[in-house]
Amino acid sequence: REILPNALKTEIVVKCNIRELRHIFNLRCSKYAHPQFRALMLPLLKQLHKKIYYVFDDIYYKYKDK
Repeated sequence: REILPNALKTEIVVKCNIRELRHIFNLRCSKYAHPQFRALMLPLLKQLHKKIYYVFDDIYYKYKDK
């Protein structure tokens, strides 16, 4: 993340179930997570909360103001 040039395109593909996705959000939205990864995961959490709020409601409100 910090070594490659900024103009280099990067794609991330993740396959997981809902339980694993919740676990990933708990790890990567934490204040102890890497700032760049956190900046990527918080907007993704917000989008998923809009679509399936009943699954991510607790995690969203845990990290929404941080």
